[in-house]
Amino acid sequence: MTTAPIEVELPRLNGNGRSVPSQVWYVIRRYPVLPAVVLVAVAFAAVFGPLLTTYDPQFGDLSAQVTPPFWNEGGSTAHLLGTDALGRDIVARLLYGARLSLTIAGIVLVTGGATGTLLGMIAGYFSGWIDEAIMRFVDLTLGVPFILVALVAVIVFGASLELIIILLVIFSWSGFARQVRAETIRLKEMDYIAYAILSGASTIRIFGRHILPGVFNTVLVIATLQVGSLIIAESSLSFLGVGIPAPRPAWGVMVADGRNFVSIAYWIALFPGLAIFLLSYALNFIGDWTRDRLDPRLRQI
Repeated sequence: MTTAPIEVELPRLNGNGRSVPSQVWYVIRRYPVLPAVVLVAVAFAAVFGPLLTTYDPQFGDLSAQVTPPFWNEGGSTAHLLGTDALGRDIVARLLYGARLSLTIAGIVLVTGGATGTLLGMIAGYFSGWIDEAIMRFVDLTLGVPFILVALVAVIVFGASLELIIILLVIFSWSGFARQVRAETIRLKEMDYIAYAILSGASTIRIFGRHILPGVFNTVLVIATLQVGSLIIAESSLSFLGVGIPAPRPAWGVMVADGRNFVSIAYWIALFPGLAIFLLSYALNFIGDWTRDRLDPRLRQI
């Protein structure tokens, strides 16, 4: 009596010898796939927001006030995530708010990052009283409470988008300066810097061709880590009423508008708050991953 052979289905393997599910899990664990998806989605919304909605984010329909999301009783597919107390579409305000948040973060990072990097290189390269003066200014910036300064500035000059950008730039450059200074002190002791000095290279050339490439990874890591903090800072100011003035659709303003309606219209504050959380999480996660990849001392195997 013969028995039929037992067929065993083996998992499909790829070129690396891993099964397909394990390879997918490996990619998700090793690379920030989910945060990248969130960041790409927000960037897409920021760029193509006007094409994704027909509603004006600043003006609403009073006949559609406090319309719930489409899955709630009384909701409508005309307003997928509902409307606020003035009848403004939540989806439209989220899309335009993404553009506003990313624009502010980009301007602040470029301006503050460039200023902090330059001052950090100057402090680390020249040392002496120049280094002392710049570092004491850094300590002063770090020691002053940002929220208090913002409140006083808004009282004196009035709330405006330009004022918020200036305040964020003033309080964002110091992180770049401190880290870049430390890297510059290490780099200027290298032999190739000494050879450049002996060959008669100017200070500008040494900064641009030798020191800046050496500190670029540090600047990139700081920038990715600071984006989330900048968005939270801008949202916090808007929530307190001293940030971006209404009726601009900032996410912090949306959360502030919905705090008085949480018990009857949770969606007004929930969705912008969730957007702030997801974007901040994604940016901080990508920043941590970038630091681990670029810093050999922290690189994960």
